[in-house]
Amino acid sequence: MKRDHLPLLLGLLGLTAVTTQAQDSLNCRYVGCWPFGPCTSVEADPARNLCFAGSGGGVFVLDVSNPSSPVLRSQAIYGRGNANGQHYDAATQRLYLASDDGGLEIWDVADPASPAQLGNLAFGDRAWDVRASGDCAFVALHSAGLRAVDISNPGNPVEVGRIDLDGQVWGMDLAGNYAYICNANEGLRIIDVSNPTSPDTVGRFDPDGDVRGVTVSGNYAYVGDWYGHVRIADVSDPANPTEVGSLEYNRGDFKYSALDDTLLYITSGGYGIKVVNVADPANPDSIATFGSSYMEDVALGGRLFVANRYRGLQVVDVSDPSQPDTLSNLVCPSLSRSVAVDGRYAYLCNDHYGLIVLDLLDPGFPVPVVRFDALGQVYDVAVRDGYAYVCENWNGFTVLDVSDPRNPDSLGNTDPGGYSTTVVLQDDYAYVACDDHGLSVIDISDPANPQEIGNYRTREDAREVAVQGNYAYVSTGDTVGIVVVDVSDPAQPDSVGVLNVSGYPAGIVTDGNEAYVAVPHTSNGTVHALDISDPANPDQLSTINLLGSAEKLFIIDDFLYVTRYNDGVAVVDISDPSSMETVGYYDLPSSALGVAGQRYYIYVANSSVGLWVLGNSLIGIEEEESQGRGTARPALPTFVSRASLLAELERDPALVAFDATGRQVSNIEPGVLFLRDVSAARRVVLVD
Repeated sequence: MKRDHLPLLLGLLGLTAVTTQAQDSLNCRYVGCWPFGPCTSVEADPARNLCFAGSGGGVFVLDVSNPSSPVLRSQAIYGRGNANGQHYDAATQRLYLASDDGGLEIWDVADPASPAQLGNLAFGDRAWDVRASGDCAFVALHSAGLRAVDISNPGNPVEVGRIDLDGQVWGMDLAGNYAYICNANEGLRIIDVSNPTSPDTVGRFDPDGDVRGVTVSGNYAYVGDWYGHVRIADVSDPANPTEVGSLEYNRGDFKYSALDDTLLYITSGGYGIKVVNVADPANPDSIATFGSSYMEDVALGGRLFVANRYRGLQVVDVSDPSQPDTLSNLVCPSLSRSVAVDGRYAYLCNDHYGLIVLDLLDPGFPVPVVRFDALGQVYDVAVRDGYAYVCENWNGFTVLDVSDPRNPDSLGNTDPGGYSTTVVLQDDYAYVACDDHGLSVIDISDPANPQEIGNYRTREDAREVAVQGNYAYVSTGDTVGIVVVDVSDPAQPDSVGVLNVSGYPAGIVTDGNEAYVAVPHTSNGTVHALDISDPANPDQLSTINLLGSAEKLFIIDDFLYVTRYNDGVAVVDISDPSSMETVGYYDLPSSALGVAGQRYYIYVANSSVGLWVLGNSLIGIEEEESQGRGTARPALPTFVSRASLLAELERDPALVAFDATGRQVSNIEPGVLFLRDVSAARRVVLVD
């Protein structure tokens, strides 16, 4: 394993005080997040040699003066939803984000090292793309058409106009007084926005395909569809667009395109990028194809910047467009699958990106401090007594020494077979669900030398496991259900019973004489409460239906936390297992894949938007959460160097530095510090 220490800026919420959008919730509230994930959007400022790489719900600001070695300037742009689209206005040095459920977000990036959020506006639908011109921003909503927003006061954006459209919206462009909207099977809609308070459809171009992307330049619109075609339309008369040329490219989802003089760069989802010469729009000529899967977005700024989803940001030299040359690649986080919390640290399993350790000293501002770059996909982790036990899918099972969470060390690995997906601990043993290998029992008495000592092959793939006393409960397929395995002799595990639940069971947890099983469904998942006082004959006590799916489970006090995939998290009261009741929920962006709890806090591995921290109001509000609570976002801390901080302390003898625990410090080390004088306190972040 490779250990990477992350820059301190990676985990800090670079947010100024603005009004936040309301989420669909009950007895749960937003506390904070670390929202980074796959790279899906990109913008550039060639005059300042900057690139803005959308990563999940966050944005990396990069100095690309040396394109072979981009330099990170900031990771302080935190959105409240996936950064589906971006627009950069060089005149105002503002970045506009189409932030999915988070709506429109406006960021001041005049100082690339310290971006500041100016304002945001939610719409009740997913913001998919955005363009700005003058005092107006136009936001394409995925299921609700186009919105015009007055941004003359960026701290208080106001919707001033709208046009609702049938069908889904996948992208847009803005040219002059017209917005060009990709309206899926409804074609390309051309909307007059000269009066933003009353946008009006004036033309439609229907290329007989599912329209996904558009770029407009001069008199031409370059329109791509799902089926592998680019249609070139003359839009000199917007009311009567006319097709003048077309091109077929590799079949795949047309994502976005960028035009550089006469060269069109097309991203096509799973088929890389195609370079097309459109000097003669009637006869477009493909001159090169490069890259591979998951090409999401492109931007031009002296070179080509490619948002390559799970592979991060690529910087490509296209000085010879027939021979594109990749100069550098910034690896971005991937999908966050599960999370474990131990003390003040969260351990986030981030698929191909590895295991990320985040400091939760302030739960409103999770700060990643280190990551392990695993050989396989990191699916699950359990932490106990200074050790982390990691399921790495096809790479087996790994033990890390995390007695110092900021400096973890790899101790040992074993590959029990199959795909290691879930782990629970009891005594000196780890119980691992290993797909077609079934249940693996691993001796961890010597953490440096983990060894499989027992195995029980379930008839169907082992998905999840829970352990109570001498019995392991393994969720498998829909024809078998829950297999009860006697592990009193860990070297000879053996089935003693089966409970078939309706559906394909997923998450399972135990609590004394009860077990709880989640059964997923796209719209109506269920949780089953089981009496396991007689392990060989488990008996169903009750079932509760949830709005949305039911996937992963975590118990704290009398509450069961249930991830609902695309519908966030539910809180179920299990004080009476025979009569469970949903008492809370929070609708999250992206897909809730894993959950953990500690005191008042709910920690959610939220797929493409990292780690989200919620509060369970039914347990009680912790003092520590006050900074991240409510309708105002905390102010961005000041980022300073060691030298400047020492100089400031020397200049002002009345100024005193404290660490985050409130202790006065004289040995200045990198981290979050508070400076206090007789009048006020302010937070600073020491970056070197």
